[in-house]
Amino acid sequence: MRRIDRVVAAVAAVAVAGMLARFVRLGARPFHWEEARVGYWTLRYADTGSYAYRPVGGGPLLYHLNETLFAVLPATDASARAAVALLGGGLALAALLFRSRLRDDETVALALVLGFAPLLLYYSRFLRGDLPVATFALITVGLTVRAVDADDARFLYAAGVAAGLAVATSMQALGYLAAFAAAFVFAVDHRRVRDAEALSERRVAAVRSFADRWLGPVAGSALAFAATLFVAYVPRGSDLGPFALFEAALVDPFDAATGVYVAGREGTQFLDAVTFATESLTLQGFPVLVAAAIGFFAQRYGIRADDGDGRSGFLIRWAGLAAGFGVLVFSLGNEVLASWVLVHVTVVLSIPAAVGIALLFRSARNALAADDAARLAAVLLVLLALAVPTAALAADAYATPGDPALDDEEYHDRFAHFAQPADDLEPLVGDIADAIGGTNDGGPGAGSPEVGSPDAVYVGDQFAVADERAFDAPPLSQEEAATFGERLPLPWYLERAGAQSESVASPDGLAQYVGDDADDDPPAVVLTTPEHRNAVAERLDGYQERSYRTALEDREVVVFLRG
Repeated sequence: MRRIDRVVAAVAAVAVAGMLARFVRLGARPFHWEEARVGYWTLRYADTGSYAYRPVGGGPLLYHLNETLFAVLPATDASARAAVALLGGGLALAALLFRSRLRDDETVALALVLGFAPLLLYYSRFLRGDLPVATFALITVGLTVRAVDADDARFLYAAGVAAGLAVATSMQALGYLAAFAAAFVFAVDHRRVRDAEALSERRVAAVRSFADRWLGPVAGSALAFAATLFVAYVPRGSDLGPFALFEAALVDPFDAATGVYVAGREGTQFLDAVTFATESLTLQGFPVLVAAAIGFFAQRYGIRADDGDGRSGFLIRWAGLAAGFGVLVFSLGNEVLASWVLVHVTVVLSIPAAVGIALLFRSARNALAADDAARLAAVLLVLLALAVPTAALAADAYATPGDPALDDEEYHDRFAHFAQPADDLEPLVGDIADAIGGTNDGGPGAGSPEVGSPDAVYVGDQFAVADERAFDAPPLSQEEAATFGERLPLPWYLERAGAQSESVASPDGLAQYVGDDADDDPPAVVLTTPEHRNAVAERLDGYQERSYRTALEDREVVVFLRG
C-alpha cells in the first residue's frame, strides 16, 4: 500500500479547516458598499442576461460566478460571498506548488499562513476581487515554479489560465506584473553582485538553452491566457460581430482600465496611500510581517542554509522584494484608503513568513533536544508574541458592528472600512418582500419599475434620479454615481426583495404615489433621510418607521414599511 504523503495530508487538513473557518457566520456582517455594488449589478446581470466590463464595477469573474450561483441558491449575503470564501479556503493548497523550493515544515507553515493570516481570512469573507486576484496571482507563480523545477510545460499552460483568471477578476492584477517583474530584476541583480559572476559565455549559452526550451511553452501559455480573458471579458447579451467581439473582449477592457487605473490616478495622494498601507500592515498584519522579516533576514544572512542551487533562497528573496514593491504599486492603484490593498502584499509576504515560522519551530525543537532552557524560552516567547495577536485579529474577522466585545472605534480601527453598515440589514429583505406581497411578480432582480407602480420610493434630492434604469449597469455619469453611492448598500437589499424602485426629490413628490391623487397601490417601502423624516411621515398612513445606520458613522436612512 502506498504511504500517505504527510506534507500533502497536512496541507489538505489546513485547507479544509480554512474552508470551514470562512463559512462560519459568513452572512453575519451586513454588506459593505463595495460588496453591494457587485451584488446589485450581478442581480441585474442575472435578470437581463446582459453584461459588459466596466472598470468601476470590477472584473467579470465574480459576476459570472455569482450569476451562476444565484440560479441555484437564493441570493443572500452569505451565498454572494461563497465563491470568494471557497477560493480563500483553497488558497492553502497553493503551498504545495512551492514544495520544490521549500522544506517540508516550511510548506506546511506556508499553508497555515495562507489559511489563517487575519487579513486573508477577513477578505475571504468579503465580496470584492482582491482575495481572488491574490489567489490566482500566487497560483500563477507557483505553477511557473513547478514548470521550471519539474521541467514540465503543462504547469506553464495552467499558469497562463491562472493569470487569465487573475486579470478576469480585476485589471488591478496587472499591478502584480509590475511588482513581480521589479522584484525579479532586483533579486537577479542581487545574486549576480553577491556572487560577483561575470556574464560569461557559458552563462550566456545556458540562458539561450533555457530560452529555446521554454519558447514554445511560453507561447502556449500566452494563448491560454488570452483564451481565458476572451471567455471572461466577451460581452454577454450582445449582437456584435466576430471582430467586434474580439475587440470588446481583448482590447477595450485594457483601454478602459488604463483610463481608470493610470490616467485616473492623476492627483492621487501617493504618500498618504503608502503611509496608510504601511501603518495598516503594521497593525493588521503584524504577525505575518514579523515572521516574514525573520524568514527574509535568516535567508539573507545565512541563518537558514540555502539549497545547493540557490533556488529556494531566490524565491524567498524575490517574495520579500515583491511584497515591498506591492505596497507601492497597489497603494497607487487603489482609489480609496482601505486595508483590502494589503491582501496583495500579505499573499506574497506569506512565503518568507512561512520560512520564519518554520525556523522558529525548528529552533524550539533543537533547543528542547539540547536541553537549552534559555534558548527554548526565548523562541517560545517570540512564538507567543506572534500567536496572540494572530488569534486576536483572526477573531476580529468575525466581528460585526455593535459587537459587545469591541467598541465602535476599535471595530473601525481593526479591519472595517467606514462604508461598512453599522446595522443589520438582512431582516429588511424579508420585511420588504412581505410588504410587497402579491403586488410584484419580479422576485430578486425584478428590474426597472413600470411607470406609476413602484414598490419602493426614495425621497430626497441626494437619492433622486430621472430614470432608474441608469443604475442597471455601469458606467454611471458622475451625478448618477454620486446618487447611487448615497443609496448604497440599499439597492442590493431592495433588489433581492424584488422591489421595483422610483425616486422623488422631495416629500411633496410622494403625492403621485400616496394619498387621494395616487392611481395605484401605495409603495411597500419609502426610504428617506432624517431631515425628511417628519415631512414623509405626515404623508404616509399605516406605515411602520425604522432607522438604519448604513455606514459606521454619520450615515442614517429612515425606512417606512407599509403595514
